[in-house]
Amino acid sequence: KISLFDVADVSKPKEVAKYTVNDPSSNSLALTDPKAFLFSKDKDLLVIPINTYGSIEPMPLEGSVKGIVPPRKYFNGAYVFTIKKDSVELKGTIQHTTAQQDNLYGGQYYDPQVKRSLYINDTLYTVSDTILKANKLSDLAEVKTLELVKNGTDDFKVVN
Repeated sequence: KISLFDVADVSKPKEVAKYTVNDPSSNSLALTDPKAFLFSKDKDLLVIPINTYGSIEPMPLEGSVKGIVPPRKYFNGAYVFTIKKDSVELKGTIQHTTAQQDNLYGGQYYDPQVKRSLYINDTLYTVSDTILKANKLSDLAEVKTLELVKNGTDDFKVVN
């Protein structure tokens, strides 16, 4: 949840805007790493890395096999917000999970977790251990995706 408060009266802060990720399994690296999110007052920009396990839709009764769980749709990427004094608006999302990674469990699921984001001029860059993405700040249209391929176990790693 993102909340904005009016603290004109410090003893009675008032929530003036909020946004809640609508997935109970959501998580963010920003909860433990303050360098993981990007905020720019000049650009009214907030970028937060988000990963979700996705909700499982109930299986249809007809033709279903007991015990089979439908695949989840994972999201690993960034939520991009327009943030102003009294509003928080989701501008869009940037996905780092590839189709191949979409239904993986365990450690591989976290590989595309966005670790850092930055902007240069009018381009937003998001970086995970597997992908570097460039998107236009204006509408988040993809400019370029660069897949980072590991040749060994410790070729590279995004660090503080």
